[in-house]
Amino acid sequence: MTTNTTELSIIYEWHKMLLDNSAGCAQLKRCKSLNSVFFIPEYHRLYQRLSKTKWKHRNRIALLAIILSHVEKHIETSLGDQMAESKSSGSPKVSLLRFQRLLEPDDPETQLTAFIRLIHLLKQEVNIDNLSRLIYYWSNQRRELAFHYYKALPET
Repeated sequence: MTTNTTELSIIYEWHKMLLDNSAGCAQLKRCKSLNSVFFIPEYHRLYQRLSKTKWKHRNRIALLAIILSHVEKHIETSLGDQMAESKSSGSPKVSLLRFQRLLEPDDPETQLTAFIRLIHLLKQEVNIDNLSRLIYYWSNQRRELAFHYYKALPET
């Protein structure tokens, strides 16, 4: 279940291409449901390349395409660590309540809204590797995210 270099290379390359294609990126950002993404060429570019690897699940890739369209910059900090980082007020960037709500939904449409909010809360800068694995392997990876988040929280 680990993400190998092939999938990540495809995702990074696709994301770089997407950032250079403002019209395509805007189309994906306007998608408010998974059904709407299936009519966007940029989704199909990503799906066709990833479907040659072990990643073949159309809905998970659709969710990934929409969410990644909101990411402006890749950073090395893990997603869990980034969400737990303290703001100047001393509270984490992502509150405990918001974090718990992020982990709850199994419905992709609800996940879409929650992740777009998260991306904007993190100023559109996230670890694309962590985010991609989390979205694609949601059932298992959300537990890992919880461990990283709670471990990184500042002690109170």
